[in-house]
Amino acid sequence: MIAAACTPPTPPEEPTLAETLGLPSDTPLLDVACAPVAGVCTSSIQAQVDAVPAGTTAIVRVAAGQYRESVRISAKSVHLVGAGAASTIIDGTGLTPVAGSTRFGVVVAQAPNSSVRRLTVRNFSAMDHDHFRSALRAESTAGVVFEDVTVADNSYAGIGLSEASGARLTRVTAAGNDAIGIAAYRANGLVLTDSLVAGNTDTLRYQDEQEQYRESAGFKTTESHNVLVTKSTFRDNGSTGVWTDVGTSDSVISFNTVVNNKWHGIETEISDHITVANNTVLHNADGTSTFADSRHGILVLDSSNIRVENNIVRHRRGITDLGWSQALRLAETEFRPVHPAIGQPPTDTVGVVIVGNTVEELAPTGSVLGFYDALGEHGAIDMLAQADGNTYRRATGALLGTDSTGVGTVAWIGFSQDNAVALAQWRAWRCASVCREQASTLGGL
Repeated sequence: MIAAACTPPTPPEEPTLAETLGLPSDTPLLDVACAPVAGVCTSSIQAQVDAVPAGTTAIVRVAAGQYRESVRISAKSVHLVGAGAASTIIDGTGLTPVAGSTRFGVVVAQAPNSSVRRLTVRNFSAMDHDHFRSALRAESTAGVVFEDVTVADNSYAGIGLSEASGARLTRVTAAGNDAIGIAAYRANGLVLTDSLVAGNTDTLRYQDEQEQYRESAGFKTTESHNVLVTKSTFRDNGSTGVWTDVGTSDSVISFNTVVNNKWHGIETEISDHITVANNTVLHNADGTSTFADSRHGILVLDSSNIRVENNIVRHRRGITDLGWSQALRLAETEFRPVHPAIGQPPTDTVGVVIVGNTVEELAPTGSVLGFYDALGEHGAIDMLAQADGNTYRRATGALLGTDSTGVGTVAWIGFSQDNAVALAQWRAWRCASVCREQASTLGGL
């Protein structure tokens, strides 16, 4: 008897592009070929986007090459997919500004669940600095995904989210944009993960101190809730690395690396219920600025119910021009004008929890942990709800454990050769009827 021949198993079919995007396999697919002339693609991405019927879903696959156009997706769900950020490039070089505005790169407007993936957007909005433009933008929409994209060398913001809920930004690079790498306004439920935000804010263009601070950042949110910023790197930005502002709440900044930004590393301002946890915050505001304002590793300003936990914060106070500068500071301003969206902003910093952090000052002068309350309404005792299990370290220097202006206004922590004395002074500041500063230590570097 002759044995039957064995039939090799049928290999599994490769998933379709639609299936890799989590879409039905029969999702319509429209291709854009490059058709280059003098190194520039002549095919139109916008023409294929326009070919998708309103109210439907489709994939527009863009071949490798350099495209000189702007793309707008609206009233439909379009997944714009390139051949890779190094290969498919949408470039604004040489484009004529539109009357009354400037050229954007890619805009997703009222186009829920659309996505932009595997391409680069660069050199847009080069003539506009006053109208909050962004090269890659989602507005008045929900569920947008930006994934494996690079947004570089654009004027004002690289990526902008405006009233865009549930957006997910994964493995994005925002680099070399003039003012802000990523700006999020009313972007509830935003998730930013596994991304790089680097070298944003042109300090030569923004030479005024207040303009540089107000109009720039690596990443900034306003009026946004339930935001998650995680597993990302923010470095070498000309302003603050990560900044929550004006009504941002119930959000988490965790497992990030924040290094060598010229203003603060991480700042919460006019924010509520923000968790800043498990971040590495190194060498921000390292004496590189010409401005006299204070800069900090982590700053909690006019914000309540902030939890600062398990971070490593290493700071070097500027020797000449940085004024008061700490690795970690809690502060209140005296007055803020009425904000058009939220009314009278709060100026109280209360209910802050600082636990399990390693906080280091590398300079021989300057304090490690600072409090500032110009009106003397709260001071260190009321600002902190809890401060347990922290390690404070600094380079050996003069005693910095007391300040003659009084605890109610300004208090900071340092140490002399006698760590026990300095820690006792610190605890005396912090303890009211119940001592909130427990199991913390002071040490030298």
